[in-house]
Amino acid sequence: MAILTLVSNPKSAMKMFRKQLYVIFSTAMLTCLSSTTVLAGEQISVDRTLNWSAQTRTFTTESQFTGESFHFDGAAFNFNNTSVLPEYGESFAITSTASIQVRIENAIYEPVANIGGKLIESIKPQLSNQIDIKYQIGYAQKAPQLDVYFVPMRVNASTGKIEKLIQFTLVITTSGNISYKTTDEDEFGDGSVLATGSWYKVSVIREGIYKIDRNWLNSNGISGTISFDNFGVFGNGGGMLPESNAAFRYDDLQENAIYKKDVNGNGLFEDGDYVYFFGQAAHRWNYNEATNKFTHANNLYSDQTYYFITPDAGSGKYMTDKASEATENISTSSYDYLTFYDNDKINLLNSGRKWYAEVIDIYNPNRSYNFVMPGLITSEIVNIRASAAGSSLSGSTILKMDANGNSLPTNIVVSELVEGFNETYAYESAIETGFTSTSENITIGVEFSGAAVNTTWMNYIELLGRANLKHNNAQLYFRDSRTRADGNITKYILDADNDVKVWDVTSQINVQNQLFVEEGGDIVFRAASDTLRNFIAFTDADVFSSSSIIFVEKIANQNLHGITTQPDYVIVTHPAFLSEARRLAGFHHDTQGLDTMVVSIYDVYNEFSSGAQDISAIRDMMRMFYERAGADATKMPRYLLLFGDASFDYRYLAFDEEKNTLKIPNYESVESLSRGVSYGTDDFFGFLDPTEGDNIEDTAEKLDIGVGRLPVMTAEEATQMVDKIIHYKSEESLGSWRNGLCFLADDEDYNQHMKDADLLATTVKDDYPVYNIDKIYFDAYQQIPGAGGERYPEVETSINTKMYSGSFIMNYLGHGNEQNWAQERVLSVDDINSWENYDKLPLFITATCSFSRYDNPDLRSAGELVLLNPTGGGIALVTTVRLVISSGNYDLNKNLLNQLFVKTDGQYPALGDAVKKGKNAVTTGATNNRKFILLGDPALVLNYPKFNVETKTVNGYDVNVYVDTLKALSKVTITGEVTDESGIKLSDFNGTVYPAVYDKPVTINTLINDPTASGVGGWGPSQEFDFELQKNALYKGKASVANGDFSFTFIVPKDISYNYGSGKLSYYAENGEEDANGYSASVIIGGTADNAPEDLDGPAVDVFMNDETFVFGGLTDENPVLLIKLNDNSGINALGNAVGHDITATLDEDQQTLIKLNDYYESDLDEYQSGVVAYPLSDIAEGRHTVSVKAWDVYNNSGDGYTEFVVAETADLALSHVLNYPNPFTTNTTFWFEHNRPGDVLDVKVEIFTVSGKRIKTIQQQVSTDGYRVDDISWDGLDEFGDSIGKGVYVYKLTVKAASDNSKANEFQKLVILK
Repeated sequence: MAILTLVSNPKSAMKMFRKQLYVIFSTAMLTCLSSTTVLAGEQISVDRTLNWSAQTRTFTTESQFTGESFHFDGAAFNFNNTSVLPEYGESFAITSTASIQVRIENAIYEPVANIGGKLIESIKPQLSNQIDIKYQIGYAQKAPQLDVYFVPMRVNASTGKIEKLIQFTLVITTSGNISYKTTDEDEFGDGSVLATGSWYKVSVIREGIYKIDRNWLNSNGISGTISFDNFGVFGNGGGMLPESNAAFRYDDLQENAIYKKDVNGNGLFEDGDYVYFFGQAAHRWNYNEATNKFTHANNLYSDQTYYFITPDAGSGKYMTDKASEATENISTSSYDYLTFYDNDKINLLNSGRKWYAEVIDIYNPNRSYNFVMPGLITSEIVNIRASAAGSSLSGSTILKMDANGNSLPTNIVVSELVEGFNETYAYESAIETGFTSTSENITIGVEFSGAAVNTTWMNYIELLGRANLKHNNAQLYFRDSRTRADGNITKYILDADNDVKVWDVTSQINVQNQLFVEEGGDIVFRAASDTLRNFIAFTDADVFSSSSIIFVEKIANQNLHGITTQPDYVIVTHPAFLSEARRLAGFHHDTQGLDTMVVSIYDVYNEFSSGAQDISAIRDMMRMFYERAGADATKMPRYLLLFGDASFDYRYLAFDEEKNTLKIPNYESVESLSRGVSYGTDDFFGFLDPTEGDNIEDTAEKLDIGVGRLPVMTAEEATQMVDKIIHYKSEESLGSWRNGLCFLADDEDYNQHMKDADLLATTVKDDYPVYNIDKIYFDAYQQIPGAGGERYPEVETSINTKMYSGSFIMNYLGHGNEQNWAQERVLSVDDINSWENYDKLPLFITATCSFSRYDNPDLRSAGELVLLNPTGGGIALVTTVRLVISSGNYDLNKNLLNQLFVKTDGQYPALGDAVKKGKNAVTTGATNNRKFILLGDPALVLNYPKFNVETKTVNGYDVNVYVDTLKALSKVTITGEVTDESGIKLSDFNGTVYPAVYDKPVTINTLINDPTASGVGGWGPSQEFDFELQKNALYKGKASVANGDFSFTFIVPKDISYNYGSGKLSYYAENGEEDANGYSASVIIGGTADNAPEDLDGPAVDVFMNDETFVFGGLTDENPVLLIKLNDNSGINALGNAVGHDITATLDEDQQTLIKLNDYYESDLDEYQSGVVAYPLSDIAEGRHTVSVKAWDVYNNSGDGYTEFVVAETADLALSHVLNYPNPFTTNTTFWFEHNRPGDVLDVKVEIFTVSGKRIKTIQQQVSTDGYRVDDISWDGLDEFGDSIGKGVYVYKLTVKAASDNSKANEFQKLVILK
């Protein structure tokens, strides 16, 4: 029995196992063959069975590292550079955390077969005689969640052999009270100071004392009578907000103590009067009392510190005097002089939060950095800390360091890069040493020593010395760490004139005037120094003038703190998108009843981060609403939408305002040098519990809200996105596409992507059989070599046609990047931009690398384009932003699918809920988890069909009583009804049902296109793989639903597989407002019908382009829809089981262009004998083309169709077949023409002239067609005055203007009037 016990300190358990970095692999879905859960008081007991694979799993990565592991279904993998161990993990909701025991009982082990070769020996040292159970506690919506994980393997103490755990009971015992710590009740105020009064936002850059005079106020529009009693300066100082939710920060703006000079003492701020205030710099020095060390910290988000000036809402908070202590026990006449160089210029990966300065390499081998340390005590050691990053491709790189030409005892050494999983681009190295200087002017020299292929970048240099405490015509900022100690009172001896002022600025909002005395020509005061105290000594001449203050803007009153209605749905938006954000919020309020709040990002900064950009401000606002809810989960915020694009460049260091995509910032990881570990994410905003925030790479941190983002850059994109979301929920998007899920998988890598995809697809099929599963596994298609590498043209076509026909979810697993899927580029940006599936928008799940990197201003990622496509694409993406690991991707993908189809209180989850719960269920591999984000609206609920469709009878037999057999060439009639969730028929449901009758599943064998390792990273080869697919339809049609009932008839094709087995009836129904779906497996398919009537005639085949107005040889654009009308007395064969009996089309008599159209056939309403195929052609070359179509009836009689068409590219409007009919005419004629702008709005003008050129009639009409032909512009033969014109020959000019781009085309023709 293995046991781990924790008593009274759950927080330590949370951190204990996740301090080191893990890269996590995970495989197939957890399969528990037997599972029972028993709650006995505070005890949880679950029985588990692990299904171990008979083969090892091999892992490959882009960096060519290969790992191998034993594995079982549902395993996660803890990676290191020597071996990979499978890990079991599971999460449990618990009610108490004070004392926890976790143990394994009833364990059954089996010896590990010797299938791993050297693997057994490599992992044996990492295993012990007992299973080492680990756990951690996290909180999700204030409720504790226990994550348990362990490696289910041991070394048998008796035999010395490795054994695997096969079966066990996991027992969890908890006791005591819930130890959750809530926030202090008064942490968040109930109103903001900005709610009333006039407010002016300003900023400062340097640290020190600033002057505000009346002239400056007037010049910035702060005029009128100002009373000193009401004047105020508000702000919370510089630096960043803490990321830990438990750390102190000010809530709302704080009034600062200021110094006033009222010359005439009348209490009014007039000419000659002024105030001083202390302004902090954005970039700070931090002091650690435990180590007695100073470290600098550049502000990641802002170079300026913001303050708010009010002439009428202040309280007259002026500085008070601070008396000097009477005695001292220590004295000082020197102080810590701190200075640093940290010039952020370069982000090496365009990822992460670390920036570097200049390049130092063989071409730039020497750098000098100059510092001045006034009053430096030359006998004291100057401590130096310096850091650099280096990409050492050949041997180590040494940066030789000197101070004023004297070598330092330590140099910066950057080791040679070692290839590995993390794809590290550079290493960082630092030194800390000391030197003495005879001068206060110090030059730090850096000299490069390394191979020509090596490069380094300076990070920072810190100098920390001791200087004499002497004022010298400038503000003197001083502190003394040497005198700090509990109980100390320090005597400060300052060499300064008596006109100096000394301010204690330890508290930036409560600055005090330190009183002093003169002793021996020095300024002397005594102050308690049990904490580090900071002072500024200055004269009036030293004060920064008003011109040093940057006026930002006058701001409107706001009061986020005063919002009393707890919002369900919060949109934080860039101001440019406010109107669209409000429109979206109104939509969710009206359709889902959500309490919504829309707030400008700058309003959030003003109240929660003192006006400066800081990502923690957004989270602190959400925490305010979260904490106000108390323990009532119904009052907690549910969703946060970030309305605007992001950028890794918070401070516009690499991109200017025009190029940078920063609208709403995201979180960037601390790791900035390894492609496999660095990332950006929005998860940061969802960790709201007090124990969370500062270590989001710990899986103990659980999301408390659903977070999503719309990465829009312009107001136009914002409008298009809101239109798209609202349209998705409209009646126009009804359709049987909602019944389909498509799983796509890459090749190679030992088939791992296909295996993972197939496990997911099989689980969905088994758990949610109402959905029809399609599979596009690349290795099942023919790979074609080309100049740019191998390609899968049929895969590309299949993806694009699937987008045309529609799929509820598109789920891809495999390789990818910011612009493509797979090494073969099966999906490209050009494909995405061509999609026009506005009525059939799927959710994309892309378990692939970097597909949706949304924070790189240099490139709009393919995933962003999927979402932002204004005419199609996807409605949302659960997608990745950086390099990820396939096995970890599978783990999250599995968890997400487990959540998407589960109802809570009768309701399907919104996307934010599903992603939140899916992420929280991951117990191992937080870094990979964070790289998945939701691009989309977190409050959006997918278009799940609302009601049910049930089968009643097959050929008159009740399906609940008798299972009939559908035989080849038998005539079948099926009846059914639309019901509510309780199975009660909806008698008021009148509409259309779309039935599909599927043959038995077929087994598909992959082609092993890549039998050897290939790819940039040396990916593993493809291997033989078989999978099942049930998509061959005996019949697809439409039937009327009347009062909830429907019936349809068809003849079973002769081409069915004659062996007997279960088929599937699939239904989708809609009435124009609501929809339903259903399925039945109560049907057997096989055999052949007795006495089937004879049929020797093939189907009639009519071929058009776009619509039936098309005529032979007509005009189209380069992307026409091939429209085929089919008719046959016995029905059309679209089954696709037999070779040569598909519905096919061939372009230009080229058999290489053969297109199978079975999946695109649908019978007409209430008819099985006729139907239509609509197939999107794309990128057809300009010029004349032919298309030949062959179709078969269910008896395997064939029919042919043929047409020709002319392609004119849509870049220019083109006209053809301009005519009028009849011609000649007597009393009426109609003008016809063809064009290449289907779907566009066309302004048409027909001008009729005599042969001498006199215009006698103008006809103007606006038309819009789905096809390429206009044939409804009529003329009665009368002139402009309604008079008849004489018989004879006339000329007319047809002019057409396209509304989309104002392009024009015209053509002249003749007409003849006979009368």
